Amino acid sequence: MMISVIICTYNRAQYITNCLWSVVHSEAPDCDYEIIVVDNNSTDETWDTVSEFAVANSHHNIRLCNEKNQGLVHARNLGIKKAKGDLLFFLDDDAIVETRCLKKLCIYYEQLGFTCMGGKILPWYGTANNAKTPAWFNKSCWGALSFLDRGEKVKRVYHPQFPYGANWAVEKKLFDRYGMLNERMGRCGKSLISNEEHEFMLRLERGGEPIYYVPDAVVFHMLHLDRLKVSYLIRRHFAQGISDQIMFSLIKNYPECRIQIMKRILETGTAPSRCFARMLAQRLDWAIPLLRIAYNIGFFWSILGQRSKSKRVKNGN
Repeated sequence: MMISVIICTYNRAQYITNCLWSVVHSEAPDCDYEIIVVDNNSTDETWDTVSEFAVANSHHNIRLCNEKNQGLVHARNLGIKKAKGDLLFFLDDDAIVETRCLKKLCIYYEQLGFTCMGGKILPWYGTANNAKTPAWFNKSCWGALSFLDRGEKVKRVYHPQFPYGANWAVEKKLFDRYGMLNERMGRCGKSLISNEEHEFMLRLERGGEPIYYVPDAVVFHMLHLDRLKVSYLIRRHFAQGISDQIMFSLIKNYPECRIQIMKRILETGTAPSRCFARMLAQRLDWAIPLLRIAYNIGFFWSILGQRSKSKRVKNGN
């Protein structure tokens, strides 16, 4: 078998070398592997940086290609098409793999037959060794920054406990069977819209395909300290609300669609009281429930936008 490591990048010349270095210096899996870097129209030195790395590490199978359509989902779909591997492993350009990660994925795929899985995504400070997170930053905030830790046991997971795209492995045949990643979703430019991998896993779940959490396949993801600013976290939660609403609208008749509006209303109404309860308990993360208000506003904003668009289509505008 072969593993295809797919790294999509945009203007990340300063990080991409660390990512590639971690892959080529990881413990060799008991199978062949290739590295596919998809440059999504970078305007910095990313292309030259990757090219130089590929030449310096020519004994590794590193391929570089360009996706002209802007957006992460377009880049990932090109990586899927270019991949020759049986198992596709998606890795962010500002992340590094733990030394045994590829080997573990190979074992889970070949010996246990896991065709869709993902592992831990832990914070990494990069070269800022003295960086410290705010006292309020704990695991309740991790999801907004794409970190993930669901414990130490290998287990089958279901929506909404799916793996994240920064550490995600999928058998290529599943894309042939269930289609490519939906191009209505995914990051593009400064947009924080996401969920392309989650929507795909919803398709797998509906088709009866098992999805697994594998804790010992670990990835360390760059913690950009500017993303701990309140302004970013509000934008991130707002965009996640939009992303989830789009995702549920695409999965017709999915049970979650029927109860989302009531859940969003209830959560918004109880957010102030949950915030106050945390303050009484002297919790440093007392403001976290307020971020869910931004999420819910994004959710309803997306609904209104879709209805407005539908009306314009009906009116022929």
